[in-house]
Amino acid sequence: MIKEPIRTCIVCRVSRPKKDLMRLTRDEAGLRLDLTTKLSGRGAYVCYNPSCLKGLLRKGILGKSLRIEVDDKEIKEITANLIAQIDRRKDG
Repeated sequence: MIKEPIRTCIVCRVSRPKKDLMRLTRDEAGLRLDLTTKLSGRGAYVCYNPSCLKGLLRKGILGKSLRIEVDDKEIKEITANLIAQIDRRKDG
């Protein structure tokens, strides 16, 4: 039997199966939402829970996890993308 990969949300620190979390990555292009979970680069996982998305707005949590400087504009953009992804997940 194959074990399912477990990852931890960077905001609430709850461990969940990888498929139940969204992955954010840092690569040469910058900060991205990794829908395939296959992109190279340092990654961080966040729950589909709206309170966890709001938690991303707290200063430093995303930057510390990805080991980069993240400005407010980037955090707002990525949060908007995450919210859109949650909406698609609810509809589909």
